[in-house]
Amino acid sequence: MKAWLSRPGVLPIFYEDMHENFENVVTRLSDFLGLPRKAKVFDAVISRNAAAASASTAVLFRKGKVGDHVAYFAGDDASFFEHEAGEGMALYRAHRASPSTPIKAPAAARQLRFLQINTFYPAYLMDFYAAHPQLASAPYDTQINALLDDGFAESHIFTRALCTRGFETMQVIANNGVAQEAWAKKQGGAAGTDGAATTLQQIEHFAPDVVYTTDVETLHSGFFRRLKTKPRILAGWRGFPLPPQTDLSAYDLILTSFDRIFEEAKARGARHVERFHPGFPETLPLLQEPRQFEWDVVISGTVTHQHQRRVQIINMLAEMSRDPAAPFSLGLFMPNASALSPLAQSMNRGAKWAHEMLRLLRNARIVVNIDVDAFGGQPPNMRLIEATGAGAFLLTSHHPELAGFFEPSEELETFRTPQELAAKILYYLAEPDLCAEIARRGQERCLKDHGLSKRADWFADILRRAVAQRS
Repeated sequence: MKAWLSRPGVLPIFYEDMHENFENVVTRLSDFLGLPRKAKVFDAVISRNAAAASASTAVLFRKGKVGDHVAYFAGDDASFFEHEAGEGMALYRAHRASPSTPIKAPAAARQLRFLQINTFYPAYLMDFYAAHPQLASAPYDTQINALLDDGFAESHIFTRALCTRGFETMQVIANNGVAQEAWAKKQGGAAGTDGAATTLQQIEHFAPDVVYTTDVETLHSGFFRRLKTKPRILAGWRGFPLPPQTDLSAYDLILTSFDRIFEEAKARGARHVERFHPGFPETLPLLQEPRQFEWDVVISGTVTHQHQRRVQIINMLAEMSRDPAAPFSLGLFMPNASALSPLAQSMNRGAKWAHEMLRLLRNARIVVNIDVDAFGGQPPNMRLIEATGAGAFLLTSHHPELAGFFEPSEELETFRTPQELAAKILYYLAEPDLCAEIARRGQERCLKDHGLSKRADWFADILRRAVAQRS
């Protein structure tokens, strides 16, 4: 009973209401079912059923009266009933007193179901299966767990964390054709099943209360409108500017760290936008590994037309690293460096993914962070959390809000111009002990205040509140 009361698409009808105001019950039913109110039919239903309700004993053992159960319960019966159903009866009474107030299911109701959909970089998926060829024929759950163990986009994946917070969860990687085909085959589907269709089938099969995705651009409203049954809450994360044509009108909730997305998501139809920040997985075993410096300066990530400042700075650092007067080793790790100068392209060593990327950051003397141009350096982007969490000394773009996350000059260092960045790189390379102390304090702050466990608590609260409001 408690679980049903908390489900969407359920209208409680109370025994007392049938006696006290039958017409109102029929009116509520017609509204709930979306039936047209044609006066003659409507009146006939009320007239016919009101008579039946007052005359028929149907399958009742006795013809009862509201509230007279107390006359039939022995003391032990009454105690047993109150123990088993007292909380549920209190819910009924509260709802009858204020019918417009949503019924909030108690903790004893069934777990909320949470399904997360990610799309991973195709280049990462290719590299992952090339390194683990045995997984290509493994069951779906084995493949998904191996990918989660590898740690790609770990700061944004909550399926495992929510399992320990009262949720039943399922993880989907929509563009992973290998795993999606394994799932489809297990359900009796044919080989080569369309990945998008499989994702929709997974949603229908799992019947989640919440669907959450980190790719609202690919998984736009039109995609989810193909579902036969919509989840209570459709939620997504966005940490990159939205194209003008993106349709978010099916989304109940968009989470973001950035002010710009508040405006863009609402303009594209999202019902609600809320602040949320990624977190660092603070229990990673690699954090216990000794640091072994391989590079003086490291920059890792993508470069696109939305990263013009990043391109400018990388090209400058490539030239600067070759200066005979003050050379330093520069490690560039990009999946595609075609936007960079010929010199910078020649220095690119390809992408590092997941935990290997965190090891790369951990073993750099200095990590440089330059966010997408459109956000003006507003924190926190992913590299801010990943670099400090891994224990690296971070040089990041200055922003007034940064002090709300880390203390500049104490837990990381900032720069406003390329020239200031160049000067600080040379200064801190000459002060390795100071670098190490700032990096230590930055990691301590990250694990204390920006760890994934705290973020998972925050995330779970956001979802529970959204479900309760929708119910």
